[in-house]
Amino acid sequence: MGWYSKLTIGEDTFINCPSCGKRYVFGPIFDHHKRHCLECKKELREWNMNKSIYLIDVEKSPDIIKEIILYLDQLTENEAYNELRFLEKMKLI
Repeated sequence: MGWYSKLTIGEDTFINCPSCGKRYVFGPIFDHHKRHCLECKKELREWNMNKSIYLIDVEKSPDIIKEIILYLDQLTENEAYNELRFLEKMKLI
């Protein structure tokens, strides 16, 4: 398994945990906050990036992704959303 899995909106119907490969159930509120796989208990993050949703295994992710996650955790919901959109638009993530 890798450090992330991807769901393409309109094409895929579910996403698997990047750590254990089991089907992942999204939290009650979809956002960038800390989540855990119900099967393997790994810490995960959900990122909605335009037409794709990424499920990130924080422990296995590259250092730059970990830094982005720590940065987003310090922001309000609206600020974090805008930052992700900006990074996506600049093709940085």
